[in-house]
Order: sequence, then C-alpha cells, then structure tokens
Amino acid sequence: MAKKVPFVVLWELLIGFRFLLCKLMAIIAVLGTLDTKGVVHQYLSDCIKRRGHRVLLVDVGLRGTPQIRPDFAREEVLLRAGRQLGALHEERSRAAAVMSESLGHLLLQLFLAGGLDGLVTAGGLCGGRIVGNALGMLPFGLPSVLVSHLSGDRLGLRRVFKDVVLVPSLLETDSLNRVVRPALIRAAGAVCGMVEFGVAAGSKLDRPLVVASQFGQRDSGVSRSYGVLLDAGLDVHPFTGKGVGGRLMDAVVGGRFANGVLDLALSDMADAVVGGAFPASSDRMDATAKTGVPCVVVPGGTDVVHLRGDSIPKAFTGRQFLDAGDGLVLMRTAPQECVRIGERIAAKVNACIGPTTVCLPLRGVSEYSVPGQPFHDPEADRALFDGIRQNLRSGVRLQQVKTTIEDAPFGRGCAEALLENIAQRDQDHTLIRRVEVFKMASETLLSEASRMLERLSIEAGDFVQQQGVEADGFYLLLQGRAEILRNGERVTQVGPGAVFGENSLMFGVPDAESVRAQEPCEVLLLRHGSFERLLDHHPDLEERLAEIIQARLRRR
Repeated sequence: MAKKVPFVVLWELLIGFRFLLCKLMAIIAVLGTLDTKGVVHQYLSDCIKRRGHRVLLVDVGLRGTPQIRPDFAREEVLLRAGRQLGALHEERSRAAAVMSESLGHLLLQLFLAGGLDGLVTAGGLCGGRIVGNALGMLPFGLPSVLVSHLSGDRLGLRRVFKDVVLVPSLLETDSLNRVVRPALIRAAGAVCGMVEFGVAAGSKLDRPLVVASQFGQRDSGVSRSYGVLLDAGLDVHPFTGKGVGGRLMDAVVGGRFANGVLDLALSDMADAVVGGAFPASSDRMDATAKTGVPCVVVPGGTDVVHLRGDSIPKAFTGRQFLDAGDGLVLMRTAPQECVRIGERIAAKVNACIGPTTVCLPLRGVSEYSVPGQPFHDPEADRALFDGIRQNLRSGVRLQQVKTTIEDAPFGRGCAEALLENIAQRDQDHTLIRRVEVFKMASETLLSEASRMLERLSIEAGDFVQQQGVEADGFYLLLQGRAEILRNGERVTQVGPGAVFGENSLMFGVPDAESVRAQEPCEVLLLRHGSFERLLDHHPDLEERLAEIIQARLRRR
C-alpha cells in the first residue's frame, strides 16, 4: 500500500515551487505604436502573460490615440529623457528620432535598475525604426525580438553586439490574421525562452569576471599580472585594445557581466584623437562609467597611431614611422597630440561612478617608447601624463610608478589596485544598504550614491548631529565609537556600521537625538543636495521613498 505523503512535505514542495516560479518570472517590455497597432501588441502581451511573466506595455506612437492602455504612455517615455509631448509635433522623421532616443533612455534606466529582462515589438517602418534605433543605446545582454515584414537594415539594426532576433511576418502587422498571428506567437515564445534560459543559466559556480584590454594578443608585462587576479578567485578575459576589441569589451561591461575592468590599452583613443585606422567610438568607456563597475585605467599604447601604409595623410609627412606589417605603419604621437589624448582619457575617467584608479607607467606606455627603443620621447610622455593629471577630478586615485608598462611590478600593481577598488565597492554598497531607502537599490544606483559620499573626521567630544537640528544628511560610522543622547541623557552607544540622520535625509525633519563622538571617529556623509540629485536621476528611488513614507503613516 502506497504511503501517504505528509502534509508538511507537500507544503514545503509548494513553497519551493513558488520560489522557483518567482526566480524564473521575468519583466518583458512590449513596445509599439499603440495608436495603429494596439490590438497586435495586446495579443503579444497576452501570450507573454500566459507564460507567467510580467509585461510592461510601452506606447511609442507619435500621433493618434492609443487603442489600448499602456503602462508607459508616450508622455512618460518622453519625460524620462527630459522632453515634452510637444516634441512630437515636429516633422514626422524628427518626431520619430526624438521618440527613439527617449525610448532608449527609458529602457536603459529600467535595465540598469534591474527592472527589465527582455523586450519585443511588432512594427512597420516607423515603429520598427523607433525601436531598432533605441536598441543601439542598450548594452549587450538584453534579449530583444522584433516582428516585421521589413529587413533588419531598414529597421536600423546595423549596430552589432545586441541580442536581437528578427521574426519575419510576411505581412504588415496591422491586424490579427492567419499569417500575422503565428508570427506573434513565435516572437512571444522566443523572447520568453531567451529570458527563461538566461535566468536559469546564471550559475553561482561561475567565478567573478574581470575584462581587460591589452595592446595586441601576445604575452606582455600587463598580461602576466593576470595571475594576481586568478589567485584572488577571479576569471580574466583579455581583449585587444584596438579596433573591435574595445567595443566588444564595452559590450560585456554594459551587459553587467563584468565585476571589474582593467583598461590597460587605449591605443584606440590615440587613433580617435589623431586620426588613425582603428579609432575608438565616441562611447568608448561609457559602459564602465555608467554601470559603476570598479576599474583601473592605464594609457597603454597611446604613444602610437595606426595608419594604412598606402594612404598616409600628407599632414603627417616627416613624422616618425615603424612598419607594423599587414599594410599598417605605426606613427609616434607628438607632444601636442598627447595632451589631447590625456585630456580625453581624463574626461572619460571623470564620468566613472564606481571606484576608479589611473596608473601611469612613467618610463614608457608601450614597448616602442621605453628607453632605448625608436619611439622613446620623454617630452611626449610628459605631455600625455600632464594631460591626464591636470584634468582628473578629485576622488580618482592616481598611481604614478617609475617603471615601464612592460615591467611585471607595474602589472601586479594594477591588479592589486583593481582588487582594492572591488573591495571598496563592496564595502560602500554594504554600508549604504543599511539605510532603509537604499535596501532594494540597484548596483548602479549604489555606485552613484557611493561616489557622492564624503569622508569626515570627527574629534572626540564633538557632535556629529544635535537634537532638534536638521542634520546635513545621513552618516555612516566607519571607525570609532559614539554615544546617542536624548535631552542630554545617554541612550546607548554605537560602533562601526551605525547609521544616523536617516529621518532628516528622507523627511527633512529635525533629529530627535544627538550623536557625540566618544573617541576620534571616521564617518561617511551623504548630503541632502546629493540625495535630491539621486531622486531626480532615479525615479525608482523616489517611488521607494514614497512607499516608506506611506508605510510609516499607516503605522501611526
């Protein structure tokens, strides 16, 4: 006789099943011109919902009234990019460009906040191009499915490094019929399958990943430093620092696959400034800056510019060249060019919201310019380093090492600096999450907040904040001990990790207690003005604050 399964076992199985469903449930954006194709996108949404996923319906129409009610109306799409509805009253192609750019901003915000796992659309020429061009603003790693009777080139899908699948519909997707409906079902199945397998494939066994740019694929002083990171439990994947390598590395970083970045070779930056054969795109390093991933930046390879040997511009006549093979020649960068290269690197680094270190190898930035080699030029090197040093913002660590980039100690120093930055990021995020409003914040938001933190020293006996006075912001106690006072009487003592001033920050009310240092203390401060900027840039943070306020009002 079969044994009965105890109720408690069935209950535990049910709980486990519900947990699995929650882990596999994804947020999928359904994008469309809902004034002309609302019924079609409603059908797409229903297919996805039946699979158990949540849908965000986004209207990117330009003129008419939406046929169905969206989660994001076109007004909100524009507002997320700082635009108004009047921008759509311009000429149609211009209005489409405005909507496409605004949609890209919205999708990127949702993705970086962890609120978007995939997207799907069914469009003709106008709607397809709006979505297709918006995809160019998104990082690799966001599954995207487009249903259309048009080719990918006509929809603006020429950009590479995107997870994009094009499902041919044969007919314009204006209505539901025996041709369009199966295409929509396949598209819904494709995007659901992509996000489901993406969630299931996220293995906890994978080691954290560091991506690195290097000058060529051969072994060098910097590549030998990878052993430091491997010994620390990280994987390292190198990319060549010229041509497509930098764009591929940025795509990996933008997709939030990387835990750290060693940008050791920026020869594509030199090519972009001077006019070489492998120039960096205008958004080079932007993924590192926006995601807040810890990084180390080295101006490796910026002493040379790559040129086609059969088409050297006349402006470079009389310059110093080396034959690089395969029809390429290398040209030594001049001091005035090095200043501009340094300024460009500094500008990119200054935009980084995560812990960042710049390492300068003072005796040569590649094998070609070290002492004794044909491109050795101390004046040009000084110009490069000055262009970087004089334009770096405060808060960026600067390490100047009297070695060449090829020396093993320099590479080890870069790896150790990256490990320090990763540890600092983890510590900062752990501390900030102690504040209620930041408990559920994304890694990107935490990185931006940690950049705004100020480190202060408090002498023993000094007040950090006083009862009845609105605090400057909220404080995180790093070192030392402090006492909490109410009406002059000690209530308790606190040590490292304590948080105070939180109510003043969120609600703008005077503090009900005083905090006085019992011994020399180190604290981190996030000021009111910085918090207001975070609210402006991150609508999800404002929503979280509203939830906390409502919850506290209900408890009264």
